[in-house]
Amino acid sequence: MRKYLTMIMMVVFSAGCNSIPYEEVIQTGVAGTQMVLTVSALPTSTTTVSTKTTNTVEPTLENTATVIIPSETHLPTESSVLYTSIGQQASCGDSMIASVPFPPEFKKDLFEHHASGTFLMVKLALINTTNQPIQIWDGDYTIKSSINGIIKTFKPHRAATTYLFIQKGGRLMQDQVEPCVMNWETNLAFDVDPAGKDWVLVFKPGSEGGKALCELHFDLTTSE
Repeated sequence: MRKYLTMIMMVVFSAGCNSIPYEEVIQTGVAGTQMVLTVSALPTSTTTVSTKTTNTVEPTLENTATVIIPSETHLPTESSVLYTSIGQQASCGDSMIASVPFPPEFKKDLFEHHASGTFLMVKLALINTTNQPIQIWDGDYTIKSSINGIIKTFKPHRAATTYLFIQKGGRLMQDQVEPCVMNWETNLAFDVDPAGKDWVLVFKPGSEGGKALCELHFDLTTSE
């Protein structure tokens, strides 16, 4: 009987000892499985973040480029030139107001002065809006015209312009414009090509003396 009891106890003890390593193996296996799953999940999470980052960055770069390109186009161009019609006034900053009150006239000869082409005569009226005299120079006036698609420029004809001063009065083309004088006018004569068209008087007061106060463009074309 004792022999049987001893054998039963040995079997139970053996079963108990064998159960411990088995449970540890199972737990270790589970833990190992969890670690493997965790490690395998890291690349998946990283890949997902990387994909979102890539998708977010690309539109941001495109939007930045779109903003930069227009900002580089705000540069001065010839299209910014404003043309003043006959009879209208143009402001030269805060310095003066200018106008061409009448359409230009054309003549081949002015007494003893004979044009190589034809004389274009135009009157310019100025009002000084400051409290100091403004010096105007004979090089401050230019006539521009289109001849066979080419822009040509002409400076005042000194002798013919002096003749107009004698005949019509007004002011010399090189003179001071005093403050608050409402009838400052000068008559200008230019020896121009009669084939020209699209006549424009360009007035840049002070340009010959150094720095122009402004640049005004008077359209001398008429509806005729």
